[in-house]
Amino acid sequence: MEIAYAGLERLWLASHIFIYWARRAAAVKVDGLQLGFPKSRCEVKWFGVRGLRWDRLLPLVVDYCRQFQRPTVLLMHAGGNDLGFVPQRELVRHIKRDLGKVGRKKVNKLMGSFVRRIGDSVVHHPDLEEVGQGEFYLADGMHLNDFGLQLFLLDFKEVLCKISLHKEWERLPKWMAQTSLHGQLQKRGTEPDTGTLTAVKTETINESVSKSIPEPHTLLNMTIPICTDTKIRKKNGVIQRYKRARQTELPSGVVPGLAFSRQRLHWLLMPEGYSLHLTLEEQKRTLRLAFRLWSEVIPIYFEERSLVSHSGIEIRVGFGTGRHFGCLRVFSREGKELAHSGPHGEIHFNDDQHFTTSEQHGVSLLRVAVHEIGHVLGLPHSTQVSSVMFPLYSTEDNRLELDISDRKAVQQLYGICEGPFDAVFDWLRVEHTSYGVDVLRFNTFFFRRGWFWMYENSKNRTRHRDPQPIPHGWEGLPEAKMDAAVHVWNSSHHDTYFFSGVHFWKFDGDGGRVFSADSQRHRFPQPIERGFPGISGPIDTAYYNRTAQTVYFFTGNMVTVFDVQNKKLAHGFPKKISEVFPAVLLGDHPMGNLDAAYYSYTHQALFFFKGVYYWRVAGDLERKQDPSLPVNGLLPKKRVSEQWFDICDVAPE
Repeated sequence: MEIAYAGLERLWLASHIFIYWARRAAAVKVDGLQLGFPKSRCEVKWFGVRGLRWDRLLPLVVDYCRQFQRPTVLLMHAGGNDLGFVPQRELVRHIKRDLGKVGRKKVNKLMGSFVRRIGDSVVHHPDLEEVGQGEFYLADGMHLNDFGLQLFLLDFKEVLCKISLHKEWERLPKWMAQTSLHGQLQKRGTEPDTGTLTAVKTETINESVSKSIPEPHTLLNMTIPICTDTKIRKKNGVIQRYKRARQTELPSGVVPGLAFSRQRLHWLLMPEGYSLHLTLEEQKRTLRLAFRLWSEVIPIYFEERSLVSHSGIEIRVGFGTGRHFGCLRVFSREGKELAHSGPHGEIHFNDDQHFTTSEQHGVSLLRVAVHEIGHVLGLPHSTQVSSVMFPLYSTEDNRLELDISDRKAVQQLYGICEGPFDAVFDWLRVEHTSYGVDVLRFNTFFFRRGWFWMYENSKNRTRHRDPQPIPHGWEGLPEAKMDAAVHVWNSSHHDTYFFSGVHFWKFDGDGGRVFSADSQRHRFPQPIERGFPGISGPIDTAYYNRTAQTVYFFTGNMVTVFDVQNKKLAHGFPKKISEVFPAVLLGDHPMGNLDAAYYSYTHQALFFFKGVYYWRVAGDLERKQDPSLPVNGLLPKKRVSEQWFDICDVAPE
């Protein structure tokens, strides 16, 4: 969506550290540095100088004018860094006289009148007037956080949109001449670094305005408040913020009384609350996915209910307009509220909004639903722009994923996911690069009860929207418990085998499915004994030792080594697991009945899994650091959730 435009050719933003950080905040969005203006019709330059004082601002602008073509519009923001550059007694006297007697807002009003008299216009930031407001400032009370920077940039956009809709600068409406912290405060250096936005005329704008230019409210569609915990609204053209009454937050940021105490929750799309603009299937499919995204990071199982008569429905969802469902809050056609949630598990969407299940046009129902479910689960708004709990919806940002702050916040309420696994392995493949070099790539997979997760080792988390049923990613494998997955590879071949019960399958990595038969036309699955003589099955788990080119099979408290090259059992096996892999710490050993044995190419180490714990096998590096460690010694156990995060069960779709 493009900002209204009419003749703005060169825009300069000159200021101290606020513009410096605002530029960095804008840079993370597509065309953010252009503030929404097309590059072909507007050149935006940012001049943010840390530590800039008022007496250096205008010389700086003059210097830039010598280097670049004069700006059409110059926005200046400075004054806060002048503190301390007048005698201390005089500074204290000025502060007591000006701020102590008449108050900051009255000073703003007086200075605003002065700026208007000299022919220029100003706009203030009503949300940022009080220095140190926790919602918008960092801990130092002086610099803006992510939320504050977004409001700061939003004011810029509103100003420029208004300017572009008028033929001449002098005919700007009254709302653009509200209050200012400049004027005499600039001379005395008593202006705190909150900043007002001063728009200075550099040329007269005589271009006529095209009739096709949208109204100013088009601008606000780029950043919409999702719900009324913290909301931005327009009143007489001024962007304002207001809050609804809500429960007091704990020091951790959690809203007490909103978290659920059970791990299986039921939700219902109320029949009287169906949207008039989306099909019923579109609504339900989107809501299922929204609940699933939260279920992927916490041990909460969300189940859909289809009948109102079902008891035990914790979360009720509906679309409404105006007064709806007996709710105390009313949706307004003129308002910008997309949805709201209540402390008793209600989620209401404003059906006057253009919700869509596509990211192409309109407001994403999925993004808004994920946000509101977060509130129902007990989360407040976040000042992190990347968080799904950030209260402003931006049409410029199509990302939808719980970031680390969302995950940590909800896990403080509901804990982390833990549980045993059927199999863990690295899937290896060889990629031929353009340089003629073969590169070995791998991904880590966890299997449990017919489902699988791909683990992104670089991000230390599971892949977005996992788990999936095993047949969806491994065509031909049954949707059943997998005991082990073994990738046998050397310089001549790569073979992948899956084991379940007394059978095994061979997987075709290139074709993406199980082989139907082997070279002798024996169909899969086959008895384990046929492919691995001496191993009858069932087995607990297995892994491949590439150095020795052997497969270790674990059953009960015994381990058997199979020689891949010679197709026979290694001499002296089977042996007790505790004999081949002794405990480093006396008594700290799984003893047998392992869930999984996993060699990690990420960690270059072998791990044993049992229940919610894992043991790492001491390798050459550990033994070099501590020569007293036994060969293949099992280091003390740790919880799986300490090493691999957010491997959670979800409700089947």
